[in-house]
Order: sequence, then structure tokens, then C-alpha cells
Amino acid sequence: MENISIVGPESAVTAIPRILGFSPRRSLVLLWVLDGAVAVAQRTDLPAADMSAWASHVVEVARRVDADAALDIWVDDHVPSPALVRQVHRACAMRGRRVLATLATDGQTWIRQGLPWQEARELPDELRWRAPRREDFSVAPDVDRPLIGAVPSLQGPAAAAVIADLVDPARSESGGWSRAEARRVVSALQEVRVRDRVLWHVCTSPQVARTVAMRLVQLLRRVHPGSTGQVAITAAMAFWVAGDGYRASVVLERAGADNPDEPLCHMLGAALRSGLPPRTWIDAVRGAQYEEWGGVCESEGTSYSLSAG
Repeated sequence: MENISIVGPESAVTAIPRILGFSPRRSLVLLWVLDGAVAVAQRTDLPAADMSAWASHVVEVARRVDADAALDIWVDDHVPSPALVRQVHRACAMRGRRVLATLATDGQTWIRQGLPWQEARELPDELRWRAPRREDFSVAPDVDRPLIGAVPSLQGPAAAAVIADLVDPARSESGGWSRAEARRVVSALQEVRVRDRVLWHVCTSPQVARTVAMRLVQLLRRVHPGSTGQVAITAAMAFWVAGDGYRASVVLERAGADNPDEPLCHMLGAALRSGLPPRTWIDAVRGAQYEEWGGVCESEGTSYSLSAG
């Protein structure tokens, strides 16, 4: 993930869509900070009324986050009531976390809490929130080669060879796949068992996560819609593990369009909307042996759930 420096209110506000991977609405975003660096971004819906129980619950969810301070950013068309803000600050204080600053934004302007809310400023044009930027992870319009259509699944030793190729750190980030090699990768990733084993490598060696993701999105540009198998969701999960929530959310749209009933798509979507870090998923995968993990999510009706606690 690109480095995001937060040096003031404007950069804090405009970093939120890049950190979460989407532009939130009617949300409280808590940036939990440890030793001056953002450790976790937490997003939650704003309550319908001022409720101290809501504030306590929000902070309680992050009780296991290793942090010493918090930055609270309120995203809404209206600034939050001072009473609601005080409830959140009180809950933070009870957990021993100091509040660095409190900001409110509608995506066009930001306001820093004063006595009461002061310092309303319009964001510079280049920093305003806009519709999420799009990256073409669908079909490249300038591809001269024929697109890859439906392919049979690939299993056994041949699929194992594809997995080894896919996670090989020596390969370029683009993969450099010939048409035949690209078809082999897409064929192998028709199988959930292969997908799960690729994700096992991604989680046990997270330094290759982004590289695997970029290799797979190069393939997505060469595959007919509806024929991707598990390629898109594998790429989306790899981006998430790499800390790139924005690209994970973009690729997830392709994954959901191709496999609308895929449980892993729904799990990742919920995690991204909630601003959850991938640590829970990574720890679960690391706790399984490679032989056990392949196909662990294969049974029909499997559901996934993650929590911040």
C-alpha cells in the first residue's frame, strides 16, 4: 500500500477514503494511533440519537487494538452534537487512550473541534472527496490478443505447479504470462481448493501479497466477464492482506459480478465496509497446515465472519 502521511487536518480527512477503500457516509472513523503511526482504522455508523451506550460500544470494539491515542473523524452533512463527541472522548479516556484531535467533514469542508466547533475551511479542489477513482480491472480495451473465455478446471500436479508459479517471488509483478500460461492460471483458479492454497501462501508470506494481487489483475484484463472463476476474489483478498483496501474494493466489484453467491465476497465486503484490518483472517490461515487449508472453504453454504474483537 502507498505510504499515507497525516500531517494536519486536511490530510487526515482526505486520507479516509484511501485508508478504508471507499468514501464513508454518516460514519464515525476512529484512527487508532500507536507511537505516532496509525495502527488501525475503525468505521461505524452514526447513531440515530445521542447514546452513551453507543459510544462505549464503539470504543469497546477496539479494546484489543494496540494503541495509545485516537483521532476521531465525524463524516456527515452536519457536525455531531457536542454531547455525542464528549461521550466518545469519555469512553476513550476510560480505556486509557488520549484523543489527539476531533474533526468533522462532509467531504467538501472540514471543521476542527474548538469552543465549540470552529475553524471551518473548504478543502482545496485537489483534496476534495470525489466519486471513488476507478481502475480498469475489467477488460483492457487495447488488448490485441483474443480474450480468454470459459476454460475447464485444472487440478492435481498441474494445479500445484500453477500455485508455485503464482507465488514465485522471482516472477515480475505483471506475471509476464503467455496466453497458454494465462489460460493455465485461470483454469487452476476455477477451483476453490487452488484459491485457498494461494491465499495460504499470501497469508503466511504477506510480503508476496501485493505481487500476487497485481499478477492476478493483469489476468483479469484478459478474461471474459463471467469466466474468471476464483481469480478476482483471490486478487481482492491478496490486496486486502497487503493493506490496500482501495484496490481490494475495486477488484471485489469484479469478483461479485462474476460470482454473486460467493461467500468470501460477502465476507470481504463486510470487512472493507467496517474498516477491519486483515489480521484476524491472516491469523486464522496461519493456524492451519497447508494440506488442511486447501479446500477448507469448499463445502456448499460455507459462511465467513470476522470481528474486530
